[in-house]
Amino acid sequence: MDRKNAVKLVEKTFGGEFNEDRYLEFVIEMFGDSSFLKSPKEYSMWEEYAEYTDSLKYYGTYTDSSNKTIDVLSVRLKKDKYVTKSRTVQRNIILKWIGGTNKDGALVAFYSDELDDWRFSFVKMEYKITEDFKIEKGFTPAKRCSFLVGKNEPNHTCKERFLGMIIAEKNPTLEEIEEAFSVENVSDEFFKEYKELFLDLKDELDKLLECDKDIKKEFEEKEISTVDFAKKLLGQIVFIYFLQKRAGLVFKETLKLGSLKNGELVQKIF
Repeated sequence: MDRKNAVKLVEKTFGGEFNEDRYLEFVIEMFGDSSFLKSPKEYSMWEEYAEYTDSLKYYGTYTDSSNKTIDVLSVRLKKDKYVTKSRTVQRNIILKWIGGTNKDGALVAFYSDELDDWRFSFVKMEYKITEDFKIEKGFTPAKRCSFLVGKNEPNHTCKERFLGMIIAEKNPTLEEIEEAFSVENVSDEFFKEYKELFLDLKDELDKLLECDKDIKKEFEEKEISTVDFAKKLLGQIVFIYFLQKRAGLVFKETLKLGSLKNGELVQKIF
């Protein structure tokens, strides 16, 4: 798929509420194959997880070049809070599924009819040899292989990581899919972008001080460097974002720094 159409696909898949048709279109393009998809089959949830979910839907099994198998699934959640929380419970549901079907992994969409956001996850079976030389099954950590996507989520990283896979038009391996979900790589990317944003902000502040003597005077009188200002401003923005996501706060306006007077601008940040 060419880049223009690939961008459209990831945008419509991850930029809004969960849609089964869009989800399957994305899966077909990502795997470069639709022959493994079957007519969806819906299963009632096991009793121990009935509090959390309505049902699990199985679409088919993808087999990579190493003969490793990945089930494509979706899980409809009963309560909207379980989309953003209880990732361990969600992973354990899939753990039970692939443990019972002896598959190597599963690609899953967790969603609620009540929400615009949903969770795109990957769970992989791992085998470990114990001290007494027995094979023990294990699974990828819940926090490691999951993206929260949808209308209210920026999900830039998720889109970027799967965009290249779709453009490449090759059947990915289980390891390549796991790599796309890697939190370690996502964290590295976040800090790289954060650093670039910080440097850009500092440069713009330096230019501002050169052009505006009044603002420069405010900084000098309060012994504030552009480095400290940029650090604190970005830190406060991140903190506000954290409050929005975790405490459910709704802010009607963003910071209107440009409308503040010179002295007020410095005082608002410090």
